[in-house]
Formats: sequence, C-alpha cells, structure tokens
Amino acid sequence: MVFGICFILSLFILSLFILSLFILSLFIVHCFGIVLSLFILSLFIVHCFGIVLSLFILSLFIVLCFGIIAAMFDKIYFGPFSISTYTFLLDIGILGTLAWLWWRAKNYGRESSRWLDAGISVVAGAIIGGRFAFAFSNWAYFQNHLLEMFRFWEGGYEWFGAALGGVIALAIFCFMRGESFVMILEELALPSLCLFALHWIGCAANACAAGLAVPPGTLPFAMNLPDLYGVTLPRWPAQYIGFALTLIAIGYLISQRNKNFPSGFRFALAVTLIAVISFMVSTVRGDDVQKVGSWRLDTIINMMMIIFGAAASGVTWFLAPAKEKQ
Repeated sequence: MVFGICFILSLFILSLFILSLFILSLFIVHCFGIVLSLFILSLFIVHCFGIVLSLFILSLFIVLCFGIIAAMFDKIYFGPFSISTYTFLLDIGILGTLAWLWWRAKNYGRESSRWLDAGISVVAGAIIGGRFAFAFSNWAYFQNHLLEMFRFWEGGYEWFGAALGGVIALAIFCFMRGESFVMILEELALPSLCLFALHWIGCAANACAAGLAVPPGTLPFAMNLPDLYGVTLPRWPAQYIGFALTLIAIGYLISQRNKNFPSGFRFALAVTLIAVISFMVSTVRGDDVQKVGSWRLDTIINMMMIIFGAAASGVTWFLAPAKEKQ
C-alpha cells in the first residue's frame, strides 16, 4: 500500500515537472521567437544531458513537430477517397502493433503467427471495450441513440475501456491457445503508449478532447482551436499537452529497456503512465462529458486507473522472484 502511494505521488510530481517544462518552453517561444528559442533550448539540453541523450530528445522533438503538422489536416486523401486523420493514425498504430508482436515472438521462441492472432484478438477486444466505454461516458446522448454504439467505424473510444477489453480478449485467447498471457502483455507496453500518442494527434486533427476555452490574452500558450461543434476559441492545447507528455513517457520506457523488471511490470507501468497523463489532461479539457457532482467522469475514472496501475505494478514487483528485480 505504501509502495503504491509513493509510486503515484512520484509519478504525479514528475508529470507536473514535465508539464511545467513544456509550458515554460511555450512561453520562451512566445517571448523570443522560434529560432532563438530552439538555439537556447538546444544549448541547455546538451549542457544538462550530454550529446547522446540530447540527440534522443531531439528525435522526440522532431516527432512532436510531425504530430503538430499531421494535426492540421482533419482528413487524409488518397485520390478520390478520404479517411479521417484519427482513423488513419490509429490504423497505422494497430498495424505497427501487430508487426511488433510478429517480430518479438521470435525472441521468445514462439510462433509469430500465433502472436499475430493474439494481437488481432487484442485489437478486437480493445475496439469493442473502447467504444462501449465511450458510450458510457457520453450516456446522455447514447441513451437515445443506442444503435449508434455499434458504429465502430465512426470512431469515439475511451482508453480505459480499450485497455480492459484488450486485456480480457488476450486472456481468453491465451487460455484457449495455451500462450503466455504475461509474456504477450509485456510486449504490448510500448505499443500501447505509441497508440496513445497517435490518439492525441488524431484528436487534435478531428477536434475531440478539446481544451478549456480561455479569455483572449490570459494564457500565453493558448491556441485557437475548434471543438466538436466547430466553435474556434482560444483554448488550452490539451491534445498537444497529452501528446508531448506521452512522447516523454515513451522515451522513459525505452530508456528502461535493458532493466530486468519483473514480468508484467512494464505493461502495468505503461497503464499507470497513460492514466496519469489522461488525468492531468482531463483537468484542462473543455469537451462535454458526464459529471459526478463537480467532477468530470473521465477524471474520476483516470484516478481509479492510476490506483489500479500502481497497485498492479506493486503486486508484480513484490511477487516476482528476487532474480527478476536485478
């Protein structure tokens, strides 16, 4: 219990620190311009972290810029055909996840085709769980449009429902096919964070998860962004904050790739990081969602997922043999 509380507090403090740095960088850009700000920032990063880590941070920055550019287009066109940017990015992420499982299976001496089947099962469970969780979060609308819950192609998913549905589908698959549940779950940690990053960019492109509107001139880094109803106002850049924080979480997980963590710990850590980021972003979101008293429903659920993820991390750590913690 003590471990879980300390783990949550440390993640929350780290996230606040990262968010403060992100806000500070936007303020510097506002004051000094993009070119001079990048020069100052690059010198500071090299001084603090050295060349190698600085190059890694630079690569994350390049990905961030690519994400911002992708968010400028609500649709991707292929000749006469078009697809929403959100759907396109998630499809790319899903294909990448399946390719990752196919490749990683060989490292464990398993059949790639069986892990590919497991990945397809996870995707199916995640789509169903994510869609139903979205309908639950927006029940005021869906209670009068029940059949629209099954329009999976229209988008609209909640990450916690997708995570739960994917885990249940994987558990059923592994039970029926005799595969290692924990082994596959471990390899889904990094793809889960990558999909979450693509989710934020898709939301920025298609105006979901819009930030709170603010009076003009009161927030230095406010951006003129639309909501789902097409109302463009100065807002908190909620989607971009979520994307930037997720990139940092991805970088942290990659930096720990050589650590001998207990089986299942990485996935539990990934879920906790996603929950912390979602909780933080939910405090500056302005889109319509059910409320419990004065609290947004997604904020409450994200707090519950933080506790669940931290508890799962603690359980996997304390129950693992000592040799797995080296």
